[in-house]
This record gives sequence, C-alpha cells and structure tokens, in this order.
Amino acid sequence: MNLSGAIDVCATEEDIRLWEENDRADILAWVDAIHIGEDHYVYDIWINPKTGDDVVRCPWLRKLPRQNKYICRIQDMKPEHCREYPISREHAENPGCPGFDGTERKKRKLGKEMPKANADPYKTRIEAFFRRGGVTVKKDRTGYSIFSGPRKTPTARLRFTGEKDTVEVLWWSHRNKWESIGDFGGIFLSLDDALKYIDEDPLGCLWLCPF
Repeated sequence: MNLSGAIDVCATEEDIRLWEENDRADILAWVDAIHIGEDHYVYDIWINPKTGDDVVRCPWLRKLPRQNKYICRIQDMKPEHCREYPISREHAENPGCPGFDGTERKKRKLGKEMPKANADPYKTRIEAFFRRGGVTVKKDRTGYSIFSGPRKTPTARLRFTGEKDTVEVLWWSHRNKWESIGDFGGIFLSLDDALKYIDEDPLGCLWLCPF
C-alpha cells in the first residue's frame, strides 16, 4: 500500500489536547508546532524528532509478520485525519485501500458527504491562489517555499514573522538562496497581499521560469 498521503497533514488543536491530557509525549515528539503569530500555531505531523525532517511513511504503522495486514500502534489516539479516512475517492484509491468499495456504498446509502481532511489552512490558501498550475508549495519550520515549472524552479518564499497572518516575501537570489527583497528591510505583507505581490511580481525577480 502507498501510505504517503497519511502523513501530509496537520494535527488539530483537539488532537494536541488529547495527547497532552493522556501524557503521550511519544506522539507529541513527532509534532512540529509552527508559530504563525500571537497564540496561533500549525501542528505539522509527522516530523522525525531526531532529524527534524518529514517522514516518508507513518511512524505508527506496523505490518503484521507474515501477513498482508497493517495495524496502527496509536489506534485509540490517532489524529482526526486518520479517524476520518478516506476523505475522497482519490484519497482511498491511491493507497489501494481494500475496504474502499464498502465505504463508498455506505456513503451513498447514508447520503452523506465524506469529511474533509485537516489540511494545512495556509498551504491550502497558497495553492488555491495559484490555480494556474505548475506551482508546488513546500512547508518547513519557518515558512512556505513556492516553486514553479516542471523543474520546480524556486520562485518565492513566505517567511513567518511571528505576527498573525503577516509574512515576509523572499526571492531566490543570484547567490542561490532565499533573501529579502530590496535594500530597505524587505517586503512584509499580510498573506493575501503577499500572494498578490508574488503574482504581480512588480520587480520582475520572482517568476523566472516560463509556464
């Protein structure tokens, strides 16, 4: 089974409280709490506590010996995203879930919509803005990097400032690294204004890769 989709999500505030109330430091060790201003956080999961890198598969999934079957080692504590799996036909078909047909029949019988995944709200806003296609968004501990074109050319970066919904727009400089724009302290905007700034690229330094 392809289980990569099970890890590309964030935990909810309720998930964090559940783990804290049950003293599950072992689970919390795999959570990266990203401060985005005031008392607001995005809880990125699952992050290797030893390396600080995203894992390539769920750390709590175990394959039973000599069986084509997997179990969850935190079944009673798993995050909302996992409890609500699958959230779409594509989500179920990609990993090859054998129970998907039954889930679909049950959904049609009940006439209910599948619940939405607890996706990163900021990443979702960025991806929704650049609906032109050919844009990839990557999150890390300090912000979001935007890449364009088939070669994923670095286009712009949104760096967290610690103030609610305010980011700094960075560009990929001739020194091959993200740097502030201009000589007067950088460009600091709300997320929506920052996305418009990137799209319009008034200085012509961002969209270096043609679509």
